[in-house]
Amino acid sequence: MNSTDTSKTTETVFPCFCCGVCCSGYQVQMSLTEAHRIADTLKLAWQEFIDNFIDPRWPGKNTFVLKAVAGKCIFLDQEEGSSIGLCRIHVFKPASCAEWKATSFKKECRQGLSRYWNLSIGENEELQGSPDDLLCFQKYIDSLTQEEA
Repeated sequence: MNSTDTSKTTETVFPCFCCGVCCSGYQVQMSLTEAHRIADTLKLAWQEFIDNFIDPRWPGKNTFVLKAVAGKCIFLDQEEGSSIGLCRIHVFKPASCAEWKATSFKKECRQGLSRYWNLSIGENEELQGSPDDLLCFQKYIDSLTQEEA
């Protein structure tokens, strides 16, 4: 748990539960170096990477924006209606993605909790929902924590 003294509220920090909401509605910006690293790791020629994964509307020469497909990052694998979205470049994703932390204050995390887990965040930042939904979510979070260890 992470406390914020300025507003006297408590922000709950939890492992990302891979709902994919943060990967939807935003396009990831990355540096030229990050773009080359991703292309190289995927073993793609630079022009092939640019043509297939970079949004041509972005005017940057030293920064790039990943394409979105159906409103989601091109690297997000998520079946329609699924509560789990997996990033195909998770291990070598751009810094803006790596720096994202799932918290109870983020509207995207709240949307994912509501949409896929039938949970909400209460006034005291506690998870709220049916006992079965809370248990199911806690088991999932525990499994993620075990994978990180």
